[in-house]
Amino acid sequence: MPAAAPPYLEPSSPSSSAAAGGLRWVHDPDDDQACLHQLGDLHDLAAGRLVCHPTPEATWPVLVRDLFEALGKRRDALPRARRDDAATLLRVWLRAEQVEHLVVLRAHRLHPPLLAALAELATATGTVLWLVWHDTDPPPSRWEGTVWSWSRAITALRERPARRRPRLRAVDAIHRDAVAEARREARLLRVGQPRQRRFTQPGCQLGALLQRMTIDAATDQELALRLDAAQAGFATEGLTLVLPTEAAALSVFGPRIDAHVVSRLRRLACPTSAAALLLAQATDCRAGRLSLCAPRRISPDFGQVGMLTGIYRIPATAGPLLHAALLDHQARGLPYYALFVDAAGGLLLTQRMANLIARAAALAGLPRPLAATRAGRSDSGPEAPFAATLVNIDAVRIEGLVSSATSWATRRTSAWPRPPSALRSRPCFVAIDPLCPHPGRNVSQA
Repeated sequence: MPAAAPPYLEPSSPSSSAAAGGLRWVHDPDDDQACLHQLGDLHDLAAGRLVCHPTPEATWPVLVRDLFEALGKRRDALPRARRDDAATLLRVWLRAEQVEHLVVLRAHRLHPPLLAALAELATATGTVLWLVWHDTDPPPSRWEGTVWSWSRAITALRERPARRRPRLRAVDAIHRDAVAEARREARLLRVGQPRQRRFTQPGCQLGALLQRMTIDAATDQELALRLDAAQAGFATEGLTLVLPTEAAALSVFGPRIDAHVVSRLRRLACPTSAAALLLAQATDCRAGRLSLCAPRRISPDFGQVGMLTGIYRIPATAGPLLHAALLDHQARGLPYYALFVDAAGGLLLTQRMANLIARAAALAGLPRPLAATRAGRSDSGPEAPFAATLVNIDAVRIEGLVSSATSWATRRTSAWPRPPSALRSRPCFVAIDPLCPHPGRNVSQA
């Protein structure tokens, strides 16, 4: 029997307005241009509102293309995605983007089968469908749904809260939260330093730590603010975070995933390609390592991804891309041992993964990341992802940490067990038993 889907892949509970759902007609008997302009201005994915202006007398494939274009995709995104399940992809993206209100203009120019297909799509995704009827005659009585005037509909849609709209935060709030996060990371390092994993370089764990603290930066000024907050947080905990001062070296940290990059990633219709390019941009991992990413290593809020080299953070603005990849993975019935698999369920090999990322970067109009090229004949060599090169040349380091040989003696009398949160955050820590006569020996080996 196939494995059960993870709980966070189930359809998210809609808001109270979307829970009512259903079909709503917006009657514009005078075909007023003000109605078109004001409804068009309501288009805002962050607020859960999608406004589509379909092609007159469109067929279903043309209408699907218009809906994808309203979602921010390329006009030729579907043919380039090489997928023949357009309806499934459309449902996936509507759920991933958490669209609550779908407004279709010029609905009186669509054939009745298309109106029925739109109503079925809205029901499947938990979306409220607003069909705008620009005709003197009212909407057909055989259709269900309430009839609204266009001024009342605009007022109701404007009152919907923008739950996912990025808030403009003050500089001191960003600095305060970044300092608190840096202090948490520093305390975990003081509890125990992570052990270097196989096929990784020594700087990978520190590089992943810096990625988690800087990936949310959208501008150069915010990046400098977050780096300053990281140094302040480490200093509060008695540690010194040494960072380079050259601008060329600091450019390694970003900004990586800003608004421009997210808008470019949204142009891709294939969720797998979008997620692969997103992870390559955010982590600098090789293609062979990205192909091993499993759905269970993605957090329920799509904000963190566990890789061989550490735990990496994904900005909230790019979370829908990972959500869409997981929903598409589930809809196609693919196995859950890996996220990037082919149609037959086989794991993508290194070269195929690199080709997938390179093609996605070309379609999105973004520079090719490091994972788009395969270095050497084998991809099993040491991994050098985010900022690991700066760590290895000692341009980035943490001073003040007690070495492992000394820490066994200083912590030998400490209480056991350690806090469960610390063990979950660093699964590769060496567990020490205070009653064990060999301080450097792992409990599992005793």
